[in-house]
Order: sequence, then structure tokens, then C-alpha cells
Amino acid sequence: MQGKIIGHNYADFDIFSQGNTFHLKAVGKLRFRDLSPLVGDIVSFNLEKELIEDILPRKNELIRPHSANVDQIFVLISLKEPDFSYYLAYLYLSYAFFLNIPVTLILTKKDLLLETEVKSIEEHFKKEGFAVYAINNSNSNLEVIHDLLKGKTTILMGQTGVGKSSLINELFPSIGREIGEYSKRGGRGKHMTKEVRFFPIDANSFIADTPGFSSFELPISREDFVDSFPPFHPYQHQCFFNDCNHINSKNCAIEAALRKGEISAVTYDNYVKIYNSLEKQRKW
Repeated sequence: MQGKIIGHNYADFDIFSQGNTFHLKAVGKLRFRDLSPLVGDIVSFNLEKELIEDILPRKNELIRPHSANVDQIFVLISLKEPDFSYYLAYLYLSYAFFLNIPVTLILTKKDLLLETEVKSIEEHFKKEGFAVYAINNSNSNLEVIHDLLKGKTTILMGQTGVGKSSLINELFPSIGREIGEYSKRGGRGKHMTKEVRFFPIDANSFIADTPGFSSFELPISREDFVDSFPPFHPYQHQCFFNDCNHINSKNCAIEAALRKGEISAVTYDNYVKIYNSLEKQRKW
């Protein structure tokens, strides 16, 4: 039989197959093949022996949150509590772009910010070609988001307290994820989700809740980041020098677009911040 790993607890794995969930262990030979089952893996298993016997080839693998076979990423960024951050938004969006996984930006807690401010942030990302939805609980955009999940394995990414578990509960009340409260004094949410967990919506659709990040570092090199910053993609390979990093460079198409107003200063400044943050990180 075949199924999808939707969760695990140490060496015990939850496998969803044909509408049922089975609790199995992995055979030892997988270790000798240097294979470790991940949430999201498609596996073959022996129900009589209660063992996972093989892992099918993965179409992708995420390092953070550690998972596999993701069709799309929903990046959740709060507009308030915690405060909105262009820097974090571009971190997550660049990671999805690097992985070549379709990404949607979801701005949460829109009711806590002025409508004009929400609209300004939405338009900023829409101009750069991103799919963007601003929501609060019981917002009409939830219907659109619900439709985006059909036939897909979707993983939610975002810092602690942005509302990942809350969104799942609004879309699918029967799942009943535990919700943490945001601490205004501490300036962060409480970690309630401890592990990556996929929830079956139907036979072909899954949504994954993930632990929130108190901080997030891109697990890629500087060189990869230069090619993975989504707003710069239309200008890719237009610089005079092939190894241009777009920072105080000669004959740089990105800096020329910045001077013309085709790229916003907010976008460019956050690119520089992320690029510089990668200086002390090892290449993965």
C-alpha cells in the first residue's frame, strides 16, 4: 500500500491512505540507504507488519520547516501584533522562489491596521507580481483561500503569532488547532505548534501547520540569493557583469531600474539587508 506521512512522533509515523490514518514505524534498511522519512513523504508500507518499507522519490524538500513534496507555500505575515515586516516577507518569499515552489502572501490581522495602510502594503506586493490576500477572521477572502487549497499540498510558513493555526481553524473548524496568545509585552506570540503536521482536506488536498519562527535565516548562499530575489527576476541577466550583486555595481540593471522608479526603495533596501545578513552564514 501507499500513503502520505502526515505527522510523526520520534520513530512513529502517521500515514494517511485511502481515507484512513495508520501508525507505523520505518524499517531499519532505510537508515542504511541514508533515508529518513519526512512529513509529506509518499511511502509504501506493509500494514500487516506495521512498517514503512520504502520512500518514493521526492519532488522537493524544505529544510525549514523540514518537509517534502509541497505543491505551494502560503507565507503568513501579520499586519499587527507582531508588526508587519517587509524584511521577513522578502525572506520567506525568496526562500519559496529559490525552491521553485509557487507562493501566496497572506497578510493577517487586517482589522488591526488602517485600511489605507493595508491597501498600500497589498499594492506594493501586487505590483511585483505576487498573489496577495489580506484577511482577518471571518473575512470574505477565506473563500478564495479555501479554493486555492483544492488538489494541493499546502504548507503555511510564518513567524510565531501571525495566525497560522487560527487560519486553519477558520477554514476547517473540525481540525481544532490550539491557539496561542500574542504577548504585547514580549512582542511575540507563544509557540503552540511544535511540529510540522499535515491535515487531510480530502484525498488529494492537504494543509500543513508548522512551528512559528522567532527568527529565520535563509538556508542558501549569497550567490543563490542574488538569483532568488523575486522582484529582481524580470531584470535577471541584464547586468553587464554576470556576477553582479546589484550593490554599488557598475552597469547594473537593478540599480538602473531603482533610479527610474521601476523598483521601489523599500524593496531594494530589504534586498541589501538580506544580502548583508548572509555574509556570516555558511553556504548550505
